[in-house]
Amino acid sequence: FDPTREFAKVVDEMFPSSKEDIFPAATAAFQKYMDGNEQFIKDSIAKQPDCFKKMAQGQAPKFLWIGCSDARIPPNEIVGLGPGDMMVHRNVANQVIHTDGNAMAVIQFCTEYLKVENIIVSGHYECGGVKAACANNDHHAPLENWIRNIRDTQRIHKKTLDAIKDPDAKHRKLVDLNTLEQALNVYKAAVVQRRRAYTYARGEDIKPRIFAVTVDPKTGELKDLGFDPKSMLEEDDLESVYKLYDAEAAKKAYGDKNEPYNPRPATWRKRRNYNRVGS
Repeated sequence: FDPTREFAKVVDEMFPSSKEDIFPAATAAFQKYMDGNEQFIKDSIAKQPDCFKKMAQGQAPKFLWIGCSDARIPPNEIVGLGPGDMMVHRNVANQVIHTDGNAMAVIQFCTEYLKVENIIVSGHYECGGVKAACANNDHHAPLENWIRNIRDTQRIHKKTLDAIKDPDAKHRKLVDLNTLEQALNVYKAAVVQRRRAYTYARGEDIKPRIFAVTVDPKTGELKDLGFDPKSMLEEDDLESVYKLYDAEAAKKAYGDKNEPYNPRPATWRKRRNYNRVGS
């Protein structure tokens, strides 16, 4: 018995030279994706011959969708929009966390540069992230750190949730509340406040508009949660805690000035605040 030779034989069996021999199923699956891409191109051109030429010229989406990473919730398909119509940001349990540079960069880019008119925060029922946050288990970092924000939502709304005895109904309510809290986090963001103050000062519809919706995977239906930041912050005058831009002061100072909306410059001294008369 030669242990070295036997070991070499095991290694040869585990790691054959051909990649196709190691991962035949994976190779076939990848080819399926490539074939699917070819079909997508053919179908798109059949519907609109110049679709890719238009996409190559740039984008001007009206919507930003902030949703869950769940594979069952494809944003464009759910709302019937095609490529180029909606920017999409997704993460576990559709969180909007102000220390998350990824989410904040997306919101800033969409608000200041693309000037999207609508931001939709979408949760969904049967959400694994929300269910994980309901379990008294340490899911370990970084997941546990992430879903702790949903645990905070439970804390804020504990009385409401404790009054619901049916587990499924309680889960659905927490999904709704989590989605509303994340929409409120969008509303709190400085870049969103600034854009909304500017549009109000110019006498336009306040933009970006913010919506909170949930998707039911059992039916595919969207439910509008009727997001109203004023009512969520009216208790104890919490609006004054988060308010960074005074829309009324902005209207008085800049309402008659025909100036375009410009992104915030890196130099703070040149920043147009839209929050103080004569600033």
